[in-house]
Amino acid sequence: MDRLTALLPTRWLRELAPLSVGGVRVARGEGVLVWDDEQRRYLDLASGWDAPLGHAHPALLAAITEQAGRLSGAHPGFEFDARDDLIEALSLVVPEPLSHVSVATTSAAARRRAVRCARLATGRSRIVVAGVRLTDPMSERVTYGELGAAERAVDTRVAAVVVPAVDAADVRVPVAGYLAELALRCRRTGALLVIDEERTALCTGSTLACTAAGVMPDILTMGGGLAAGLPFGVMITRPEVARRMQSMPGASGAGPVVCAAAAATLRIAADPAFRSHIDVVAEHLLARLRSLRLVEIREVRGCGLLLAIDLRHRAHATVMQLRERGVLVASNRADGLRVRPPLTLEKRQADAFVEALASAVLALRRRGSASGSARDVELRGAAARRSGLRSRPE
Repeated sequence: MDRLTALLPTRWLRELAPLSVGGVRVARGEGVLVWDDEQRRYLDLASGWDAPLGHAHPALLAAITEQAGRLSGAHPGFEFDARDDLIEALSLVVPEPLSHVSVATTSAAARRRAVRCARLATGRSRIVVAGVRLTDPMSERVTYGELGAAERAVDTRVAAVVVPAVDAADVRVPVAGYLAELALRCRRTGALLVIDEERTALCTGSTLACTAAGVMPDILTMGGGLAAGLPFGVMITRPEVARRMQSMPGASGAGPVVCAAAAATLRIAADPAFRSHIDVVAEHLLARLRSLRLVEIREVRGCGLLLAIDLRHRAHATVMQLRERGVLVASNRADGLRVRPPLTLEKRQADAFVEALASAVLALRRRGSASGSARDVELRGAAARRSGLRSRPE
């Protein structure tokens, strides 16, 4: 045993409780599967944000390993090939007129940089934040989807409006025309539209969710799991925004290994055959979930491979039942499941999840019936009143 391994702390720090996914301690992963420390295998439908290509993707591992062996770190003021390759890969997924790229260390840093750029470009200071939590003492929070409130908040004092293309946490798509009307209001007042795709890039049926809505922002931010879980963020602006800035705020940027990981992810995910695969599996999974005739499922929402399942009982019990059946999902609130599979999910794996979910819900129903719980009585009463209820909203 070497000296460093022999060192043991005299006290142990304790981690603040993270978002629970059934209390599983994962040890390794491959594709959409993970194994815990006792070698039990699970279908991982919770890690799509952090591992969009799944676990241990061969091409991604090769890109990271090769770059780490050649140049692992560099001052952000240096030029290096991995960053050039990243910008080239971004060109595959980011349409015109967005053209000028600034690489950051995290997606939060990219959003902060977008705000500073907007202030430099407009000479204004006020920021309106619609649906994105952004630390800014001069921001105003507008409830997502309330177009009237957002429009009233945007005037000639506003530097930028920051908004997600989709509320990824709860999988809620803006009402038709919301983003377009918000973009029009920005143009009329001289404010810049900043769309955040931290959680939606590559996974919502198109490479960018905002293009599906027919809206191109003045500034786009991305990040999240695009670099295989490594900290990464990027901001991309229109050329006229770049010209209006005296300088680019912020000097820090992702290192060579992170850039190599992000470039590899973007190239793989931009392949037309891979995009087609995502569309087919996402449509299949959403249709299967919405066909379940279970009163316990209140609603199923999906946007590509981002899915939310609202339940009529506490989600934790369903998470635990799914874990017993070898499936891992997260809960986004007390009565909601959050499904974020890697983009490499196969139809047969989607079917396995749907079957496990139905089995888990029915097991909880039987458990409630056996105990004569008031909640089960409520569910059976709702079932009687709403015969044939589907999870798909009418």
